[in-house]
This record gives sequence, C-alpha cells and structure tokens, in this order.
Amino acid sequence: MNQLKHTHGPWSLGRIQNSGDPICGIFEVLIHHGEKPTQGNVVAEAYTATAGGKENAEANARLIAAAPDLLKAAAVAMRLCVSEGLAGSEESQVIREAIQKAIGSTACSDVNSAVLSLLNNQHAT
Repeated sequence: MNQLKHTHGPWSLGRIQNSGDPICGIFEVLIHHGEKPTQGNVVAEAYTATAGGKENAEANARLIAAAPDLLKAAAVAMRLCVSEGLAGSEESQVIREAIQKAIGSTACSDVNSAVLSLLNNQHAT
C-alpha cells in the first residue's frame, strides 16, 4: 500500500439539507473548496431519520468530518508509542486497531505505510 485512498481534507460539517420529509433532514460532510464553510464536495451524509434525530445526526456528521484528523492523530500517537518503546503495549494495540479499521487492512506493512504516509502528508486526493 503506497498511498492512502481516502479523500484529502480538510473535512467539515456542511449544511443541513431538507429532504422534503418533515422528519428527515441530511447533514452533509464537505471537503472545503473556497472561502465559505458551505462550499465544497460532499463526502458523506448523516440522515436525521436514521440517526436518532437531529442531534445524533449532527454528532455523527461531526465525527465523520473529524475522521481524517483523528487518523492523523492516531499515526502521531503510534509514532510516539514506537519511539518510547511501547510498540507492544495495550495503548499501541488500540491505536493500531483504529488505523487498521480506517485503512481496511490488518497487514502490518499496510499500517506502517499508512502511518508514514499520514506523517508525511502523502495520501491520495
């Protein structure tokens, strides 16, 4: 695995769209293009009807929007674990599992490659 395949950010919570249904609205997660936070391409949507209401949908959308930043934070934490001799610790295992889930691979070489890519900002856009 040479490059991560997710879309480069920043991602942010965009606008809420009214679907025409009084119960269902859609929170959009955007990749920013331009100066306004509502300008960008949609990378994900959280629906209020299936997410337990508006508050849960917004919380889900915010978590999705933070995903690229959280993945990079996990890479930084993994690097710290390795540099401090904690590569086999419970903490590093939790971090490794989160990275594996995000990249869709359990291969050690893929996780190592993802960490290096994230730390060097070399992921696909």
